[in-house]
Amino acid sequence: MGQTSCKQAQSSPSDDASALQLSVIIPALNESACIAAALASVRSAVVAPVDVLVVDGGSMDDTVQVAQQHGAKVIRAERGRGRQMNAGWRSARGDWCLFLHSDSQLPPRYDERIAASLRAAQQQQQQQQQQQQQRRGARWASRRVCDADTEHADRLAAGPPTPATGLAFSATTITTTTASQASRGGWFQRSTTSDASTAASETSAAFPAAEATAAGAQGAVGSCDGCGPGGGKHRDSSGKCGGRGGSPGASCAGEVEAEVWRRSRTAAQGRGGWGCVREPELLQQQQLQKQQHHQQQQQQQQPTWGAFATIQTDLRNPLLRTLLSTGVELRTRLRHRPYGDQALFVRRDILEACGGFVEWPLLEDFELVQRLSRDQPPALVDAPIATSGRRWQSVGFLRTTLINQAILLAYAAGVAPETLARWYRDAKRAVARD
Repeated sequence: MGQTSCKQAQSSPSDDASALQLSVIIPALNESACIAAALASVRSAVVAPVDVLVVDGGSMDDTVQVAQQHGAKVIRAERGRGRQMNAGWRSARGDWCLFLHSDSQLPPRYDERIAASLRAAQQQQQQQQQQQQQRRGARWASRRVCDADTEHADRLAAGPPTPATGLAFSATTITTTTASQASRGGWFQRSTTSDASTAASETSAAFPAAEATAAGAQGAVGSCDGCGPGGGKHRDSSGKCGGRGGSPGASCAGEVEAEVWRRSRTAAQGRGGWGCVREPELLQQQQLQKQQHHQQQQQQQQPTWGAFATIQTDLRNPLLRTLLSTGVELRTRLRHRPYGDQALFVRRDILEACGGFVEWPLLEDFELVQRLSRDQPPALVDAPIATSGRRWQSVGFLRTTLINQAILLAYAAGVAPETLARWYRDAKRAVARD
């Protein structure tokens, strides 16, 4: 891959926001008093969303009329936040779906903030992957250096393996019994040489078809992914691995450059070595596998979901407001567990792949976050979502917190969501009577 210039790598925030292709989905039920403020906040985007969908669950007030007056498309669905949000993202046209509660408001230029958080999350994942590869390479290198001399002594003691498919070798030359077999893989033994380029030229001279297939690959010489560069596993002409002693055995896959490195290192110490030439079809298959693996890595580096880092309520007590906001942010950053009131945004193809929200009477957002966080942490927007504090005001801050934690503990213990919903309603009624 060619290097990207600085001008190509840089992009303005508005360009990122326009490339986001965002759909905003708002589930609602009897929210005529709040829905207007939520829709007004949606309009604060730098680039207008692809679509704004209000999914009504059977409101008896003016929720539908207010939503239509503010330019939203109204979808009707069966009551239940999980069902309503599923109906919303399945009707959405954007690449990303943002789920906003009807009593919450997005911060100004929220699409620009989301794009910036996704870009930062992707860079962080790339850096972490590079660091992991470097650590694996360092561990492998130290292990192979320790084993190199022992493996070389074992190969010399074992002697040459039985040539496969009529291939016959001497200490300095490689010959074949028929011309057609020159395009196939096989065992060979090479004498001591001073560098890897000589080894590659000897190989390509005896196996021209393999050289043509592996052009630019330092000769058609290779070892196994399981061994890494310098490994003792080698292939015979059937494409099977020879195992650590050079005896044909189980299958494996290898890198073309790896064996050249091992043989040149062995030669520098004044020793000969065993190697293999692989079939052209096998080389093509391995190159295709490498391309597919690279594409998978790029997909893994792309963020798939995220949320806003915390919430900001309208509680009258400033201490409780700060305590609640801080607690939500700590939970989100340390445990990667944002909740639905933090405006989750998820790629639409990921929702299709995982089936979207479970259609439970509660905890539908919690369950989806659990599944998404198994693959990667969320991309977090460093801004709060403004949300109503009516839950904490009507029930009480401490009681609301205790009820929520009790529900989560019961869910972790395996209690059915329907039972949890009944407990939750009973607890709120009991508190209201007090």
